[in-house]
Parts: sequence; structure tokens; C-alpha cells
Amino acid sequence: MPGSNDDIFGRDFFFDNDGVSYVWNHIYYDPHERAYGLDKPVSGRRATDVRNPSRAVLIWEIPYHRAQNMPHNQGMNVVMADNSARWFKGDPRQTDWWLNHSYEGWDSDEPPPEPPL
Repeated sequence: MPGSNDDIFGRDFFFDNDGVSYVWNHIYYDPHERAYGLDKPVSGRRATDVRNPSRAVLIWEIPYHRAQNMPHNQGMNVVMADNSARWFKGDPRQTDWWLNHSYEGWDSDEPPPEPPL
């Protein structure tokens, strides 16, 4: 969609990225603190250090910003820290899925703040 962050995930991105269409969550953004979790990276953590492995996302599909651009009926497949996989429905009110959900389950069990309308 023109004007969204998903523009960069077009055909050329797919081929330039060796056909990889998933993203690894190596660091999260905490919308409560409005900051990146630089002192608590996801990569290298022990599974026992994850607050809620069934909510902590490790890998997700691209494009992921806007629900209408997500690859599977306005949703995407994700892999959780407990090694389960599931379909995640996109929220049309959110413009960046990662900013709203990448921290869930890692150090907090709180739900994300509601996105502005």
C-alpha cells in the first residue's frame, strides 16, 4: 500500500532477502515505556526467562505493519517462544504490528495499550 511501511516489503525485497519472508524478533518495543528493550534483548534468552512463552512472538511474516497488507486474510502466521505456531489477526487501527505486540510475553503479561483511533 503506497504511503505505508509495507511498501519496502515488495517483490524486490523478497528476492533481495534470498526469498525470506519472515522476521526474527531480536529486540522488542515496549509501548508502555515508549522505548526499545535494549537492555533486555530477545536473542540469547533462556526459555525459562520468558514471562509467558505462549504469548511471546519469536518469528512473524512480512508484510506486518497494516492489517490490510498482512499476507493471510488480514492476518499473519507467527511462531511463539513455546514453539507453537498460530494465526494472528491484524488490527486495522494499528499501523505497525511490531510496535504494538513485539514485547508481549517477554517481560510483561500486560495487554498492549489501545491504539489511537
